[in-house]
Amino acid sequence: MINLSVKLDTYLVDLLKAGKKEISKGDWSELCKKHNIQNLSEYPFFTDTLFNEQEVKLISDTANYLSENLAESIRYISKYFPETPNNIDHELTVSLLPNGKTNFGPKNKLQLFSIFPGADAFETYLFLIHIYYHEISFFNYTKYCEECVTDPLTPEKLKYYILTLIQNEGIGNYAVLEDLIKFRDENPYYEYKYFTYAKQLRNETRVVQSMGLLRQIFNELNDHNFTKYKEKINLILKNKQLPIINLVGTHMAEAIVKEFGLETLKNVHKKRVNNFFDIYFKTEDPLKGRLLSDDLSNNYFKEIIKL
Repeated sequence: MINLSVKLDTYLVDLLKAGKKEISKGDWSELCKKHNIQNLSEYPFFTDTLFNEQEVKLISDTANYLSENLAESIRYISKYFPETPNNIDHELTVSLLPNGKTNFGPKNKLQLFSIFPGADAFETYLFLIHIYYHEISFFNYTKYCEECVTDPLTPEKLKYYILTLIQNEGIGNYAVLEDLIKFRDENPYYEYKYFTYAKQLRNETRVVQSMGLLRQIFNELNDHNFTKYKEKINLILKNKQLPIINLVGTHMAEAIVKEFGLETLKNVHKKRVNNFFDIYFKTEDPLKGRLLSDDLSNNYFKEIIKL
């Protein structure tokens, strides 16, 4: 069993609540020092802006919402953790970045998590839960998978890395999917800050296009174009116009649960990621042929690659 514990660091939010109008490089440097990480003050992690009272209130309210629901957020995601032979305890600190530009983990057990003034607190909450799954996913990796994720040195390892991303995004999205879809249906005009692909989920046309492009990438990727693909792969896979790994991974996860149940979906600890795809291909999902097919006629989004 994986036991996750989470601590929220509200240092920067507290500065705003105390009357500061902006986050300075000095404040950012202090945060880095506090967490014993490289001083990242020269990097553009924040939108340069003065916070007005309304923005501070929205950020504070969201931080409070996350804090009040922290225990529930851990219970929420734990249902999607795989069973493990031994207990694994993992302590995570989530440091909140008011109006930050990114979410990332600069080191093990630390996540820097942006809070956007225009984001609904519930969307923020769901995305934090989604982040939890990514935080613990490395426990599931085999040695070969770790090599591929750390530095894919060959076309075969880059492909394996892509498959790993699809599995992780698929399970991480599935964990919050029903609540996210419900929120989407109840707020049709809402502009997403975190789940920018939310309106494309369960859109068969977009899923088919994503599968076609993914198949195309796997067919084209070779020693000759490997370097160019490796440099641009994250931009290709997470392009907002067609977020391949999110749409394909979530669709596959839904199909697996529908056919074989949640226990089968989440049973990924120390298993080769190919297993996730093998199980999917055993489902009755009518779209699976789009991944298996050699038909490369669907080139509508080829310009996204821009090699």
